[in-house]
Amino acid sequence: MIIDDPVDSQDGNFLFRTFGLLKRQLKDVGQLIVLTHNFEFFNLIRDWLGERAQKDNSQLYFINATRTQDKQAIEVGNLPGLLREHKSEYQYLFYRLFQYTEGVTYLDEPLVANVGRKVLEYFAGFKWSCRSTEDFTNTVLTRYVSDQDQMKRGTGDFIVKFLHEYSHGQDFSRAVSASMLEAMPIAKNVLKFIYLADKEHYDHLVTLCNSTK
Repeated sequence: MIIDDPVDSQDGNFLFRTFGLLKRQLKDVGQLIVLTHNFEFFNLIRDWLGERAQKDNSQLYFINATRTQDKQAIEVGNLPGLLREHKSEYQYLFYRLFQYTEGVTYLDEPLVANVGRKVLEYFAGFKWSCRSTEDFTNTVLTRYVSDQDQMKRGTGDFIVKFLHEYSHGQDFSRAVSASMLEAMPIAKNVLKFIYLADKEHYDHLVTLCNSTK
């Protein structure tokens, strides 16, 4: 059975009701494919099917679209460990960005800005409790753009420009995209900013990336 984003545009209350309905009605389904953009809903589905997989030796899979200059493909593989083991998508998105800058795995270049923006929003949220792009921009201006260190100042300038061009205030749900020429500088500067802001945290994430298969 295939279910296509059943919680699109629903609030949290109806999201849980929808999940409860699906769980009751599909408890005996043999194969289930769920398409969703909602990470909270993904967590509910993952936990439910994960518990079931432990009982009946079934498996959680991940459908990934890949594209190069001359072809596009759909790959089906095991659910990545970073999505299976963490409630937040932050670790997985950092991994995708890091692997892209290292040339290890491909990331659709027009989407790099969207991934970079979400990584920065997660980081700023727990690091400085930023609730909006404006809060985050003010933090970068205060802590980095005005710093005497040339690297901090240059990286801060880039991040402020990036936030102005590719973020949307309180609306963190709308996707953004960048041109292919901008993708790699965006990815590298996002990672550099996290490194400068919290090296211990950055090093831990890199270790996690290098140990992930």
